[in-house]
Amino acid sequence: MHDSKPKDLERPEQGMKSDMKGLLSRAAELQERLQAIAADIRGGLDPDSEERAVQLQNREVLEEIERVTTQELASVRQLIADAKAGQAQ
Repeated sequence: MHDSKPKDLERPEQGMKSDMKGLLSRAAELQERLQAIAADIRGGLDPDSEERAVQLQNREVLEEIERVTTQELASVRQLIADAKAGQAQ
C-alpha cells in the first residue's frame, strides 16, 4: 500500500521556510511600494492649475493606498515575528 501524505506533512520545516520566505518577500514588496508612494506624494505640484487639480485628486488616492499598504505591512511583519517566535520554541 502506498503512503500518500502531502509533502508538507512529510517535512513541515520546509513548509515553514517557504512561508517565511514568502512573508519576507511580501514585506520587501510592500516596503518598496511605500517608498514609491512617499516619493510620489513628496513630488511638487504642477504650476498648471488643471494638472495640479488632477495631482491633488491622485494624492488622495495615493494617501489611501499608503494607509492600506502600511496596515498590510504591519500585519505581515507581525506574522514574521510570530513565525520566528514559533521557530524559537
